[in-house]
Amino acid sequence: MNYLKTVLLTLICLIFIKLVSAQKFYVGISSGYAIGIANQRGDMVNSYVDYSKVVTEYRFENVPYSLGRGWNIGGQFGYRFHKNIAFETQINYHQSADVDQNDIEITSNFGIGKSELHERKTISAKMYRITPSIVLHMGNEKINPYMKLGAVIGFGRIITDGASVFNSVGNTNSSSYKKIDEGGVSFGAKGAFGLDYILSSKWSVFSELSFITMSYAPEYGNLETSDGTKRNYNYDDSFSESEKFIILFDMPETLKRSYNFNSCGLDLGVRFSF
Repeated sequence: MNYLKTVLLTLICLIFIKLVSAQKFYVGISSGYAIGIANQRGDMVNSYVDYSKVVTEYRFENVPYSLGRGWNIGGQFGYRFHKNIAFETQINYHQSADVDQNDIEITSNFGIGKSELHERKTISAKMYRITPSIVLHMGNEKINPYMKLGAVIGFGRIITDGASVFNSVGNTNSSSYKKIDEGGVSFGAKGAFGLDYILSSKWSVFSELSFITMSYAPEYGNLETSDGTKRNYNYDDSFSESEKFIILFDMPETLKRSYNFNSCGLDLGVRFSF
């Protein structure tokens, strides 16, 4: 009996030593580009309306978009519990690609030419994301496939730049504005598949294909126009009838709105294990 206990204790110690030797901290940096998926539709629309014709001509076209499209750069640090299992946290900065909306309206000046109004709106986003994940490795020595599953916590802002030009009988007037919406926290999920290329016991390079699903709803914003006018906004999911009476003109700007950040991206990076 004592012999069996000794053997069992020895085996437990050997397994423990093996697990401890496999526990490693690591850090890494990566960068890449993502495309938008499951694009948002309906709130960005290109329009063309010509009232100068006998029969009004008009065209409308959706601008599908996801603010998840754009460049990413970030760092990561992790703790490898076993050669096959690690816990990792990634801190990432995302700069979205611009999304443009164009509107053209033409009217008649009663026989003395036409008036044209051209309006352009561009939205973009900046987002800081924290992504804690569980990482499962195959444990191969040279090329090590892995997958990740984690949550995404985001802090960002939405930037809207607008400009309009009005031409009428040789006269031109232009104006512009800039609106920044921010505040609040975004939550989402991330899944990824990757390959670690082991260079040495300390260094490796990796490529990673990731999928992120998330949306972001700012809580407040501020607007400044080219003539110096400034306005502040608070966004809510609802407001009362008394508030509606006061801010009826601004009603579309007081309801909280969600922006799509769904994406599929490819990142390349390097890791160092301690």
